[in-house]
Amino acid sequence: MTTVLCVPPWQGSASDRAPRLVAGARRTAELVPAEAVVTVPVRDVGGQQAAGIRALAVPVENQRLTREALAGIEDRVIIAGERAGDVSEHEYLARTGLRRHGVDDEEAAVIRRLGAALAG
Repeated sequence: MTTVLCVPPWQGSASDRAPRLVAGARRTAELVPAEAVVTVPVRDVGGQQAAGIRALAVPVENQRLTREALAGIEDRVIIAGERAGDVSEHEYLARTGLRRHGVDDEEAAVIRRLGAALAG
């Protein structure tokens, strides 16, 4: 069984039109043939810039929500939307033994180190 995980946040983007990414993530999730679609209930608010990232606290919270959503899925997952899901994706891949399409081992190692830095 395949589940589409829709992760529709927009915070962190430098574009003034970033909120439109929400509709794009949802539309993408609708187009993927799968048995189930799970939408992460991300926060839809802005915030202050920190560490050079617009609304940093919001993507950090959205990352936690993405982890929670992935923890409840045992199927193959296709993620539609936010690339900030990388940390959660790699935790999921480590738990399930699956691999992310198109990612080589070197890139995966970099993403895992980033995830560890964010978590620690």
